[in-house]
Amino acid sequence: MSPAGIALHDIRFQGERIVYEVAMQEALAHYAGPDRDQTFASYLDVGIGFTQFNLIPGYDCPSYATYTNAFCLFEYPKDFPMNRHQAFDYYHATKNVAFLVRSVSTVGNYDYQTTYEFYHDGSMQVVVRASGYIQGSDLANSTADWDYGFHIRDQLSGSMHDHVLNFKLDMDIHGTQNSLFKTEFVPHTQVYDWSNGEPINTMKAERSFVANEDQGKIHWSPNAAAAYAVVNKDAKNDLGEYPGFRVYPSTGSSIHLTVENSSVFSNAVNWATHPFYVLRRKDSEPVSAHPANSQDPKKPLVDFNDFFDGESLDQEDLVLYFNLGMHHMPDTYDLPNTVFMGSQSGITIRPQNYLRSENSMSTRQQIHITSKDNKTVVETYGEKRPSGAFDLDKANPDPAAYPVPCDTCGADA
Repeated sequence: MSPAGIALHDIRFQGERIVYEVAMQEALAHYAGPDRDQTFASYLDVGIGFTQFNLIPGYDCPSYATYTNAFCLFEYPKDFPMNRHQAFDYYHATKNVAFLVRSVSTVGNYDYQTTYEFYHDGSMQVVVRASGYIQGSDLANSTADWDYGFHIRDQLSGSMHDHVLNFKLDMDIHGTQNSLFKTEFVPHTQVYDWSNGEPINTMKAERSFVANEDQGKIHWSPNAAAAYAVVNKDAKNDLGEYPGFRVYPSTGSSIHLTVENSSVFSNAVNWATHPFYVLRRKDSEPVSAHPANSQDPKKPLVDFNDFFDGESLDQEDLVLYFNLGMHHMPDTYDLPNTVFMGSQSGITIRPQNYLRSENSMSTRQQIHITSKDNKTVVETYGEKRPSGAFDLDKANPDPAAYPVPCDTCGADA
């Protein structure tokens, strides 16, 4: 458990390390309004304190999950297959069973649910969701307040704000000497040998590398046209491509702070200016933020900008940082509590040219249906379907058996 909740280390795929460390660094809630109270009522949540209470079986996680005092672990069949195909003489599909590690941290009026999802193809997804009750303004009848929020009750406006949650992602692909590889779809016009002199409007792929830390502050490309992957240039596959893992937004939005040069937090939130970063790893730069940064925002204990000093990123030990979050202007749907569906953000780390083919061939969680001699033949590769009687009471633990947070219990309740 880190100051910002659960952190994972030494994540391996087929026995080889892919991720050395992934952990939330800080969570920012930056508000805005026509009055001082709303503008300066902004928060760096790690400094306030992340509190992990017991999770609720059957609600925070499935009832069959394994529970600790701070997180749960469980497998879960997704509602879509990993892959499938229908040809003229067969159907084939692979089940998509994920392994999830989940924690919930309460900071004042907000609850952050952080989930790490692992898939059989080698992908992993980091997803953050926010719930709780909103901060409001009593200036709802003021004309000025219309620029900062919706009028959601008499004398009440939901104050607009950004949630920006910063994560560190230290990856190792076939060792620690890596590069950040960019592939981008770009419009292209060309006269081809076969086009009889006519220019053809099409597109092509541009390949490049992020060369140094001066290029390490990255905005996602418009139209999601550019992809970034951590690769090992010295370990080309037999087709001449670089093996690696691609990193991209996959759920909700990967954002950065809307406010520029924050009057509230100044240099304490320099990690929030872009959604994605790449740096050369150093033991002297272990985190992007410090819990006490808000005590002196102009001269914080950790100023993320100081990390970017032009060093080479060519086949070096790299560390990525990314921001998840949401631009939140509460409406009536946030009453009485914000729902997770409208406040979620995720990023996926997925193999790119890492194996000879995708990994579903190595699981029995497949089905192949063919027809022979006018009879349907079903192949399940040795997987046995569940059978027998099951006591449903065993799948529903008594929630009363788990401690309930209270004012006098302390953080360890």
